[in-house]
Amino acid sequence: MSMNSDQVPARKPHIRQVVETFLVIGLGMALTVPPLVFWSVWSLRRGYIQRTGDELAAIFAQDARYPLLADSRKDAMQLATDIGKFPDLVGAALVRSDGQVLAAIHTRTPATRVHPVVRDVMPEDQEDPLPSGDTPGTPENTGKIGTVRLELAMDRAYRMSIDSAQQVMALLLALMLILGLAVTRLSARILAPLSRLAKFVETEQDLTTPLPTPALKSPREVQVIYHAVDAMRQRTAGSQNRLAEHADTLE
Repeated sequence: MSMNSDQVPARKPHIRQVVETFLVIGLGMALTVPPLVFWSVWSLRRGYIQRTGDELAAIFAQDARYPLLADSRKDAMQLATDIGKFPDLVGAALVRSDGQVLAAIHTRTPATRVHPVVRDVMPEDQEDPLPSGDTPGTPENTGKIGTVRLELAMDRAYRMSIDSAQQVMALLLALMLILGLAVTRLSARILAPLSRLAKFVETEQDLTTPLPTPALKSPREVQVIYHAVDAMRQRTAGSQNRLAEHADTLE
């Protein structure tokens, strides 16, 4: 089935194509960039909390030697209370070498994501203690006088990671919106004069009628198309005049 040459092909308008393209690009960026930002920020903050927990456990273990050696629950509880003032700390305990808990505190702040830290307390004349479980069964962990245990909440870091991802998503959406409006406006500046030109050429049968002048702010491409169409109409009008003159001579 052939198509009439006067029929316009059924295609999507340019503005609609631009909008659909930006929607696809925006959706793709929304599905990829915020998750990447979240995992990057979450990894950094989680690593920071883990390092902070190790440093805090080292300080706790160093200060816990006297309460363990003196078997002083009062001093142990005071030390655990002081350690518990750390913002992300939700639990702290000081355990003797026989497994008996000398002091323990737990904050009322609920936490769904907790990073535990366990560190052995060594006598003062030995090397700096290593985190419990790093080198199990080695001589460095023998002769311990107790163990300190900490629990650090990671919920705040998790929420901050989500907030960072949401901020990036909002920024991307704003940028896509601004860019989409700019491209749509530019497309309208090109398409509107061309639509007027097409309507004029379709309805105006007199080739001697001058074309409507495009706006001075129209893009250069529009000016070029107007001049090309005007030149084509003038050549067509000249050809028609010559044909009319030739027909008159034949008569």
